[in-house]
Amino acid sequence: MVFAMSLFAAAIGAEEPAAAPAPDAAVVKGDEFESMGFKFHYQLPRGWKALDDAKRVAANQQLRDEYAHPVYNPSMPASKKQSQVQKKSDPTAIVGPKRPIAPGIPNNFSLMVASPNGVDSVDSAVLPRINIWANRRIPAIDNPRDRARVLESLGNVVLPTTLVSLAGREFARVEVLHAGGPYHSLWVTSAGDYLIGFEVRSASDSELQALLETMRSVRFE
Repeated sequence: MVFAMSLFAAAIGAEEPAAAPAPDAAVVKGDEFESMGFKFHYQLPRGWKALDDAKRVAANQQLRDEYAHPVYNPSMPASKKQSQVQKKSDPTAIVGPKRPIAPGIPNNFSLMVASPNGVDSVDSAVLPRINIWANRRIPAIDNPRDRARVLESLGNVVLPTTLVSLAGREFARVEVLHAGGPYHSLWVTSAGDYLIGFEVRSASDSELQALLETMRSVRFE
């Protein structure tokens, strides 16, 4: 009896293991960014303001919801509309595939967006700005070099994809000049099943290079 009570007391006192943080769990305190999901830190340029974390997380969820629940398309071909009408009129009729394939939900997350005066959304085009994101690896883009080369195809290459060592990790670094003038630098590293990207954009190359000095502050736990 005493042994049973001891086991019961031990069970009550045992704490459940803490749940792992969500991939986009992150916070900015002062000028320091911390990713709890991927366990790394980054020091923002002094005085910069990041998008409110609640808005950022909500935007990530909205993107996932849009993929999970596609909006009705009024321009659907008449043949497909007819199939839907036939199915409603005769529930026993087999029209098309029994189980439509749902589109894949992207495991892509914004971790931080910041600029000197703040931003109003994860898609803000304000300059200068810094974006940090996490994208799940896919077969076509399975490593940092693959992701960096995607950016190479989108602008005039200033610095071709180069592998560099930073914070004890290997990063793929690339810089391009987009049409219209924005300079764009991307640094990508791997973290398990994800690629972590640091994107810096500015109106001039000199400003870009000055902002890239903050990359020295990156540290992984």
